[in-house]
Amino acid sequence: RHVSDDVIPPMPELAVALPGFEEIGACRVGNDVGIVGMKDGINYGLCRLNHTKILDGGGFELLQARKFTSTDTVNEQERPVEIDKNRSHFVARLHRLVDALDETDHSLFHAVVSEKSTINDLVSLLESQFTTIELAAFFLSRRFVPHALNAQGAHVLRALLAERAKQRRLKHYSSLGLIKHHLLVNNTDQLIQQWNQEGLLVLDYEEIGGDFGLYELLSLIAAEPLSNIPVPPYDWIQRNVSWRGEDPQNQLHVDSFASVIKLWRFLPPLDQRHGPLRFVPGSHIHDLNRLYWLHVSANQPEALREPSHRLNASGPAADTIFASFCIQNVIPVLTLPNASSTLVIADTSAIHARGIAQPGFVRHSLRLRGDNGGGVPRFDPFRWPEDEAEATYSAFASSSTSVSTKTPSSSLHYSSGSPSSTDFSHFISSDEL
Repeated sequence: RHVSDDVIPPMPELAVALPGFEEIGACRVGNDVGIVGMKDGINYGLCRLNHTKILDGGGFELLQARKFTSTDTVNEQERPVEIDKNRSHFVARLHRLVDALDETDHSLFHAVVSEKSTINDLVSLLESQFTTIELAAFFLSRRFVPHALNAQGAHVLRALLAERAKQRRLKHYSSLGLIKHHLLVNNTDQLIQQWNQEGLLVLDYEEIGGDFGLYELLSLIAAEPLSNIPVPPYDWIQRNVSWRGEDPQNQLHVDSFASVIKLWRFLPPLDQRHGPLRFVPGSHIHDLNRLYWLHVSANQPEALREPSHRLNASGPAADTIFASFCIQNVIPVLTLPNASSTLVIADTSAIHARGIAQPGFVRHSLRLRGDNGGGVPRFDPFRWPEDEAEATYSAFASSSTSVSTKTPSSSLHYSSGSPSSTDFSHFISSDEL
């Protein structure tokens, strides 16, 4: 697969390690073959060719394959830890999640898939036709599970279950928040509402308080416990993107069926000539039209080659109401006036694409270094808050009041009324972290 500039993180989910290695994959540019780091660390996302040329985060081809077969007979050495559980566990979890759906969800599924299809019918088919490995894959964050039952709505069911689980986590974790009295970010209720409706926030990075302000925001919108949210100070790296001819990232697409949070700090100047991020606000919401598009896309041959479903210009999925809506409502995400860097938080389960830059123009941005999914790491999207091991989070939350009311130490410096991100360690003690 061709990996465009600034695509990693995350590592494409179909990337495979070389035999005998867990941390190294194969990359290629032209006839030059090299190695790419696949595990978090200093080599993550780096393609090294002949020990001289190094490409960071994209601009090369990557060896990939589907890891799982549709059989239960898998070599134990190749069997991932996450599927080393008995079948009854996965069946019980499936029933638990489905039992929590309401009548609206059942009606939505019925309208999307077929007048003759029901969720309960599909669950019976999943139990009888999915292998244990496929049941395990159903509950992972991987974007697509290839199977004939996608024609019966398996992909749609994954999307519905993940959406309801996210709403459950969001209600729980946003009510706790990072700090009960937020110090840096104003209008949090308005921002949460905008995030839920549009899946996009565009903010002046310095005005929200830099790294720590971003951390506060993520604690409210990520639907994750604090232990799953990257902790500041953040390691930002420069990622520049310029015109390189045909680029699959220029095609409107979704990153996943479930919510994914990516982060950019775009640097001025950034206008249409630089190929800005293109985004369709609200296209992350699993309404009838989006679910129908997902259902059609999941049953096209392209889904096997590219699990990030494309809003193709032709084919059955292109003729849907959702595709027409997205083409009519896509917007460029530009830098804010007078902002030294513009923070963009995007749910890339929404339709988005990289804009086509004019030759000679470079889009400058800062991204978080490491294996972080491009923003917030991607976890099991079907988790409920009750499923989490929350001892660490509860300990932090119980001490948050004292954190919010204590007087900052004399070593904490302020610039324009906001704590510097480099002073985070002085603001909250290691014990409280």
